[in-house]
Amino acid sequence: MTHENDSPDRCQDHDGNDEIIAMRDKLMHIIAPDTHVPVREAKAKNICAKCGKDATVFTDELSKREYGITQWCQICQDNFFG
Repeated sequence: MTHENDSPDRCQDHDGNDEIIAMRDKLMHIIAPDTHVPVREAKAKNICAKCGKDATVFTDELSKREYGITQWCQICQDNFFG
């Protein structure tokens, strides 16, 4: 049985809710204090919120989905998650 919340995009498209975006930005600064770019700006420009570099190439689908959550490039994801 598939639940509607099982969608891989469920965390990715909250652009219409400024409160959620603001909360994600605050959480990113707690998790990664060196985050440089606000989440909304990173997503609009296809850049990494953590390092500010290009974020268009990912090694797998899971990494692409993670970008939808954190707006981190592959390198920053690899550095954080190991």
